[in-house]
Amino acid sequence: KERFGIPQGIEAKAADSDIHFRRAMLHAIGRSQVEIHIITVYKTHVHKKLRENTNILYNYAASLLLLPFLKAKAAEAVTLVVDQRIIRVPGGKLPFDDYIKTELWGTHGVFTDLRIHHVDSRQSYGLQAADFVTNALFRARERGDWSLWNLIRDRVAISRKLFEGEETEQPT
Repeated sequence: KERFGIPQGIEAKAADSDIHFRRAMLHAIGRSQVEIHIITVYKTHVHKKLRENTNILYNYAASLLLLPFLKAKAAEAVTLVVDQRIIRVPGGKLPFDDYIKTELWGTHGVFTDLRIHHVDSRQSYGLQAADFVTNALFRARERGDWSLWNLIRDRVAISRKLFEGEETEQPT
């Protein structure tokens, strides 16, 4: 960020960045030792009820991505950093943290000590990097421009598609 004149405390957002900065960020991610785990939700194929309850959809999609990873790692403790904008599901149902822990411990019997930190993305380079990854995938899938995605393609460990090709009005 410093090389491109972005001050501390200012969030680097892919959508607001020029192509040179996006390319530099993704090139750095591509050279790193991170594993990228992604899930693509085909929104046009999501049932209307889930589209109206986006937090439920988010929790569900996140659990499909996180739970297999947490089960496979079988770590004693894991710290998960999420954007603080993740909020309680409408109607006072389980918040994200409780939902993921219920699925992990109750449904899957994996008793990892899961600590979930809700962080302002302006203060987290990891969350900012995730924004650039998702933007690159969006540009690739929606616009057919794979040039940025190709910089990080080798870092992708898991890639899932949710509701791909399903009918919109069918129950899911």
